[in-house]
Amino acid sequence: MSSSKTSSYHLFRRWQGATFTKLGLLSESMSVATASKLVTPLAVLIPVLAALAEAQVLTDSAWWLTLGAIVVGVLLYWIATIGIENRQRYNYAVRSRKELTSRTIASASLSDYQREHDFEKREVDGRPYLASDRVDEFIQDGGLEKPWEFSSYRYRLPKDLEQFKYLNLRRHYAQGRAMFNGKLLGMACDPDWTSHVIQLHPIGYFDHITSNLVVDNLYYTPGYDELLFDGSSIIVNKDDGVLIDLIESKAANVIGSSTLVLTSDGHVIVGQQGSLSDNSQGMLIPSGSGSVSLNDSFYAETFADIVAGAAQREYFEEAAVPGAQEYLRKTKSTGVFRTPDSVTVPVPIATRPIAYMRDLTRAGLPDYFNLSYTQLTAEQAIGKKALPSEKGLQTGMRAERLQPGEDVAQCVDRIVKGHRADGGSVSMQMEMTRHALLQMRERGVLGEFVSHLQRATA
Repeated sequence: MSSSKTSSYHLFRRWQGATFTKLGLLSESMSVATASKLVTPLAVLIPVLAALAEAQVLTDSAWWLTLGAIVVGVLLYWIATIGIENRQRYNYAVRSRKELTSRTIASASLSDYQREHDFEKREVDGRPYLASDRVDEFIQDGGLEKPWEFSSYRYRLPKDLEQFKYLNLRRHYAQGRAMFNGKLLGMACDPDWTSHVIQLHPIGYFDHITSNLVVDNLYYTPGYDELLFDGSSIIVNKDDGVLIDLIESKAANVIGSSTLVLTSDGHVIVGQQGSLSDNSQGMLIPSGSGSVSLNDSFYAETFADIVAGAAQREYFEEAAVPGAQEYLRKTKSTGVFRTPDSVTVPVPIATRPIAYMRDLTRAGLPDYFNLSYTQLTAEQAIGKKALPSEKGLQTGMRAERLQPGEDVAQCVDRIVKGHRADGGSVSMQMEMTRHALLQMRERGVLGEFVSHLQRATA
């Protein structure tokens, strides 16, 4: 695709995102008090107009002139009322202090749960995250193949975040990102081998933007006179300086899921994140990565099915896998005509989770990593033309061949090191995938894991 067409598409996408977001914010931010103010003049004027029409005291021209003046007056009143309401909603001062948040996270201690499960703080290019090799081993051994359920607690933004919601959304779309309040799936608890079920909660994309993505912000009264809220308190408890567990988190904590695809002819599929993505712009990424949609939970028996299915869907989208377009269209459907048979995966592929982390730069957002095997060849595994919905979100997928005597862990390790040697950046998802695969190789379970995936696609 030419650069001029790409630029035009990006401009359209930004305009589209900003326009629909503004309309969405206007309707969503309409309080009952504001709505009553808008209805009040109609409640007074309609009976008056009806009486004038019945009395026939005005000529036709005078009647239409009066009606036009009233309509203009009502519209101006509505605009002024909504403007006052919006100014009140946006009447805060904000400073983004990423370095302050980084210091707060670096000095924070682990919670009891995190210590018991051997979590530790790590970094990729200065970005801190929380991970545990012990939890990853639990996941690799099938620990996520357990039932899931929706939490009895329905997620809502807490009051100390709710007051800044519309300001945060306006700041987000001002960055030129297309954004729609899609239905996603959040995580209500950390993975734990002692629990028999994993609890989740439905959330909206706006919940994610206005909670997980504001961890670096400090909110003040106008003029920066008084600090109202410190965003880092979403991930670090200010009373004891401890990193907050998911079960106690104020954030929406949408689940992230990614996968690395191994093809039947010995290639791995990797890509590069685009400029419109919310995360890891320009970085080396796995075959597919993104947020878990609420639709990904339809017909999923286990939590492993949810994260694996979401990662596969992201791969189909980002690689524009031939033959998967109809499947992708059906996965977005929530209608009564959707059935389990109608969303059967269209290509031979098997996926299983291998690792987990919490991204501390995004208020501890939970992220899962998978390994996939497909009977497709490298040529079949990547489409010739990117899907319109993915333009700007990733800048091209490619297949890297495993060298003679090399397994998938060694191949990924070589790709990552080579990319860094060439001056490129690597996403946290790619680094976590590399770490998990090397860990599995060291444990001696990687070969059998891949064989299991191969048998599942036979």
